[in-house]
Amino acid sequence: MKIRSALLKPHLLEIESGFLQLMTFVSGQDSGESQDLKAYIENQLRQVHAAKAILHSVEDHSGQGLSPQLFEDSKMMKLRLRFAGRRWRLLVSNQARDRKMRERIDHVASVAA
Repeated sequence: MKIRSALLKPHLLEIESGFLQLMTFVSGQDSGESQDLKAYIENQLRQVHAAKAILHSVEDHSGQGLSPQLFEDSKMMKLRLRFAGRRWRLLVSNQARDRKMRERIDHVASVAA
């Protein structure tokens, strides 16, 4: 069981660092979508911390085994991280597209006036 927990621990740390990095990007924005994404990331970080606590308690009590559900949860957390990253990239690209469109509209309005 120590081998399995040794394999799971770096995976959870990688997921946590990914969510934290994404949180730093999202924290700089003030739009409603970014606030929703920030709340989602905070929720996922709580789940990662809970999984790390479970892993730590299992390591302390070496007689108990790791639940297979913990491995499935870590896979789902990794997928949720990728999903949140995609949502963030989509949000940023939509904002850039909207800004560029507004600049074009303003330019046409100023030329036409």
